Amino acid sequence: MSWLFLLLSLVGAWLTYNTYQPIYAPPRRAAFSFFAGWLTAELGLHHLVLQAVVTLLFILEHLWIGPARDLAQHDEEPIEHEARVN
Repeated sequence: MSWLFLLLSLVGAWLTYNTYQPIYAPPRRAAFSFFAGWLTAELGLHHLVLQAVVTLLFILEHLWIGPARDLAQHDEEPIEHEARVN
């Protein structure tokens, strides 16, 4: 999940950077860059709220799933240790 969070953070950072420094050539990339920057600039508050919600969801996922995953890993350790002893 941390890789997904990193990916979404980098996409948000690129959209912000692209708003201020768009790509001008070649034409196809310039058109994509223009529309991505235009939407990011026009819907700035929407992007801010979306990034805050995604961050909150990742935090909540870690609070709910993280401890359960840790407990599951700790439960399996004694079984593996007993199997090695026998």
